[in-house]
Amino acid sequence: MNEISNYDKQDKPAVPQVPPEARYRPTALPSAPPPPPQQHYRAPEHYTPPVIPPAPLPQPAPPPQKKEPWWRVCLHGCMVASFVTMLCLIALVTVSLGGCYMLMSNLGRALNEDPGKMAQSGAGAVTLGQGVKVAHITINGMITDSGGGSSWFIDENSSEAALSKIRIATDDPSIRGILLSINSGGGGITSSDVIWDALEKFKGADPDNNRKVVVMMGTTAASGAYYISVAGDYIVANPTTLTGSIGVIMTSLNIKELARKVGFKDVTIKSGANKTMLSPFEDITPEQEKMLQTLVDSLHTRFVKIVAEGRSIDEAKVRALADGSVILATEALELGLIDEVGYIEDAKAKMEELLGAKVIYLEGNQEPPFLKLFRSPSFWGACMSKAVAIAGEGLAGQSAVQIK
Repeated sequence: MNEISNYDKQDKPAVPQVPPEARYRPTALPSAPPPPPQQHYRAPEHYTPPVIPPAPLPQPAPPPQKKEPWWRVCLHGCMVASFVTMLCLIALVTVSLGGCYMLMSNLGRALNEDPGKMAQSGAGAVTLGQGVKVAHITINGMITDSGGGSSWFIDENSSEAALSKIRIATDDPSIRGILLSINSGGGGITSSDVIWDALEKFKGADPDNNRKVVVMMGTTAASGAYYISVAGDYIVANPTTLTGSIGVIMTSLNIKELARKVGFKDVTIKSGANKTMLSPFEDITPEQEKMLQTLVDSLHTRFVKIVAEGRSIDEAKVRALADGSVILATEALELGLIDEVGYIEDAKAKMEELLGAKVIYLEGNQEPPFLKLFRSPSFWGACMSKAVAIAGEGLAGQSAVQIK
């Protein structure tokens, strides 16, 4: 304690005394230089300030998608499958009912007629009373070969349907004649030849040679249509019918230059030089042209011979006419290519004259192909065929109607 006291008593350095008024006097800062004068921007007189679009409002974030449970997905799939199955069943029932209605309506119409009358679904007509049956068959349009009757729907006046009807009439010994109404500009030579051959076989199927074919030409009966008409025993043409056009044609397109300009390139691997004859990407050589001309001439010769034999005209005369020209009915009559210029009534009268009896025409319609479902080996077709057969047998026991 004595040391601390002695320390306090020691001499300390003197602290300068500052007067009170000087303690609170602010120190003067050095004066700053004056700021430079501001230069104000002056807009041009015609200045239009740009329009700033407002900022888009922030969009709320989409809610997180929830994954559907498996049972709901399965339920949706089952609903779709059920709907499709229901549509298929409705279509099947509609076709079945339509077929049954057509079959039963044919049976009903037959039962309402005289029991001595006879219905034939194969020829597609009902004969009335006593008379000679003649099938009235129509060919309308191009003569083609569609490769069989696989389609469910077929034009009853097409060449394919006509060929089927001719063959049905050939197998029916009660049919004595065919009245062929044809309105066609021609078609494939093979298809025409097949129908011509079917007509010849129809006439040849009768050992007594009593079957007759009368052809009635419509607006046009040229080329392949005339090829078929030659099989007739008598040809009648309307006064305005265009016929003739005896000839064969083979056509092809060559797009080699067009393919080269467009940038197409043909790549063909062939086993022989003539394998790609008439290719649209290759030019035909003189040797190939000569070869094809020989084929066309051979087919043309067959056409000429068939016309000469069918119309009993000298082959040289027919060859002179066979330049592909189309002629009117009156000129065709003068040249011996047809037998008469007239109308359908004249053709029917000639048919009765050739057969020597009253004629009953079978104005048959081709059976709709979907009715083949009832004769199919499937379960549904077998069931429907059995039901229709039972119904037919029950009705046949009450009348003389026969279903073939």
